[in-house]
Amino acid sequence: MNKWFRYLQAALFVLIVLLAQQEPVFAQYQGIWKDIESNQSHNFFVQQYDTGSTLVLHTTDAVTVHAYQGTMQGPVFEAGSIYAADSKQIRIVFSSEESAGVVMADVNRPASEDIRLTIFRAFPAVRTVRSGIWRDASGTLALYVQEYEAGSSIAVSAINGTVFRAFLGAVSGLQFKAVGLANAAEECSIDFLGEEQAETAVSLVGETPSPQLENSFYNVLKVFRPPALDVDFNAAVCSGETPLEVPFTASTQAPFATWWWDFGDGSTSTEQNPIHVYTAAGAYTVSMLAAVDQGLEVLTLRKDYIRVSKPETVIISGRVSDIDGMEGVQLTLSGVDPVLTDSFGDYTATLPAGWSGTITPQRTGYSFDPPFRPFDDLRENRLNQDFRAIPMTPPTADFTVSGSPTGPAPFTVHFLDRSTGEPLTWSWNFGDTVDSTASQSSLQNPSHVYTTGGIFTVSLVVANEWGQDTQVRAGYIIATAAPTLLSPNHGATVEPPFSLQWSAVSGAASYTVQVCENASFTGAGIDQYSSNGTGLAVMDRPAGIGYWRARANYPGGYTGSWSSVGTFIVPESPPPPPPPPEVGTVVLVSPGSGATIADTFDLMWNAAAGASSYRVQMAPDASFQNPWVDQDTVTTYLNVENAPEGTYYWRVRANVSGGDPGEWSTVRSLTVKVDDPPEPPQGEPVTLVSPENNGTLCGDQTLVWSAVSGAISYHIQVAGDVAFNSLWVDRDRTSTSLSMLVSGGPFYWRVRANYAGGVPGPWSEERYFYGPGGSAGRECP
Repeated sequence: MNKWFRYLQAALFVLIVLLAQQEPVFAQYQGIWKDIESNQSHNFFVQQYDTGSTLVLHTTDAVTVHAYQGTMQGPVFEAGSIYAADSKQIRIVFSSEESAGVVMADVNRPASEDIRLTIFRAFPAVRTVRSGIWRDASGTLALYVQEYEAGSSIAVSAINGTVFRAFLGAVSGLQFKAVGLANAAEECSIDFLGEEQAETAVSLVGETPSPQLENSFYNVLKVFRPPALDVDFNAAVCSGETPLEVPFTASTQAPFATWWWDFGDGSTSTEQNPIHVYTAAGAYTVSMLAAVDQGLEVLTLRKDYIRVSKPETVIISGRVSDIDGMEGVQLTLSGVDPVLTDSFGDYTATLPAGWSGTITPQRTGYSFDPPFRPFDDLRENRLNQDFRAIPMTPPTADFTVSGSPTGPAPFTVHFLDRSTGEPLTWSWNFGDTVDSTASQSSLQNPSHVYTTGGIFTVSLVVANEWGQDTQVRAGYIIATAAPTLLSPNHGATVEPPFSLQWSAVSGAASYTVQVCENASFTGAGIDQYSSNGTGLAVMDRPAGIGYWRARANYPGGYTGSWSSVGTFIVPESPPPPPPPPEVGTVVLVSPGSGATIADTFDLMWNAAAGASSYRVQMAPDASFQNPWVDQDTVTTYLNVENAPEGTYYWRVRANVSGGDPGEWSTVRSLTVKVDDPPEPPQGEPVTLVSPENNGTLCGDQTLVWSAVSGAISYHIQVAGDVAFNSLWVDRDRTSTSLSMLVSGGPFYWRVRANYAGGVPGPWSEERYFYGPGGSAGRECP
């Protein structure tokens, strides 16, 4: 008996069933109940059925079993033994689904001998498709089956309702096999053939002195089942045409961890709630195996559960597209009416099952790939039967680049074809060849490396069998480059003002130059300049090392890389010269104010203290806005020749070497009156004497020429250009020399004779000369 109790306590699922035709109950009391007072020697097996009846089996030794059947009245179960010869009665009051009180009485004994117990549910039952009462056709055998969470099952076999045997074991797949709980010499086997049919046998497997069940074999059917199953599954749809999509759902109240489905067509799944598509007609048996890790496994099987038939019609569908779906394309199908594509380019044709033929798209101005699709004995739907429409027109060229069209050389550009109209060939010119029409690539999406800086025009020619098209993008690619610094040499010593020079960069619109006092070009003190050329004049810089760099600026706001960093050294400046001496004011001497004189005369004045030279102005107006004479001289007089008739005003001021000039003298007026001279004969040209051509004026800086017979004066011109457009001196002289104060150069000069009557002679030869200093660097001893 102790061995039997240990088996009962290890069982996970117990199934015990008796028939009763009563109203259904809702509280769940199924399972094994044990007493608290008598060391759990009393065992009550409770099972409820969908008819509303409740069965209770009671045993203390697994040999003698008392069976009670009745109807629950709320939480109270009260019934007599189901066997007429048994005088036992039982009353159970359930205080919850886990505890109850029991009174067991015998009508042939006094009430004082009644047994009163408090019981608790030790093992709740789990209702599966095997739970219930199974009987043979003659009603001789009753088989009560129930399962428990521990992974075991108990089957109670009863012959003619009088001989009971209990067997504890595990269901493996659809088979149960176990020896008796009270007598291990007996063995029970059950093969479950489905939800409603099984085969069972009880046989002797050893010697035993106690009465045994005779060797027996029975075909049994399930006649009563629980009101609901704790392990079950169902399908959302159980029949239909191929392809039939069936969602399956597992229904369970137990904490199963793994699942294994067999859909009957060779396909399986380990999902809890799988979806399966049946593609062939037939009746399919479906099974579900639910398992707890290292514990119970429950196999639920439904024979011929899913029924699938062949469809009467099939569907062909797809899309016709160019770039997007194409509306209004007619598709011709063999033997049936044509169909048209909708606004999305989609089409659908419903055809009889077994249809054979072709489907062909048609539209003016287009060909299609493939030109048609063939089908033979079509028995299932065919989706995504697409066609690509190809316009029978020349393509339209277009392209772009992946990334930026601007970058530093060497610059790799990835070109992307964006042409439409199904081009078949591509011809690219990247703009860095001598021949702008030459093909540099025939790839659809080429890459090209620009090795030198510049702005490049790119063209693409695309073609197909219906023509070609060209796309040209002028100045599309900008490969930037850094200038090369040319002057001053790296580390050269320079004195302001000086010039920064760099090389030209192809395609540059301007340049940015930075000059600062540190090589990192950070912080304050960075001077930035913009230049349209390749040079920059620096007028002033502090003494010390200077750093400079340049970069090119391109159209569209693009900039190139900075050049290398150049350096120059500005030496310390010498101390400033002493201030110039103060200069006195000039006092005019001759001619007197208001005098009338001939056209050739001398303007004279007194020397002023501190003067290094004098500035002389003579003008027809007292405001000197348009002076006729405006020149410097180191003497205290100025000879004026061939002055036109009229009234003039003149003044003089002292100049100071390296300093500010003095104040202007007082202003005097004079009137020039010229008598008409006789007309002179034409003379010969003047000969220039000094300086020689390309000479340097030093010392008193005097221009000298030879006298010409008959000349009454000479006209001299000194200019800054060889064409004598920019005249510095343009005047008459009675002498054959002219003193000047000049520096730099070159200066161009010529002289001609003037004769009586205002007739000029021919010009002399033209010479040029330099003064000391200036950019030419001429020096005097």
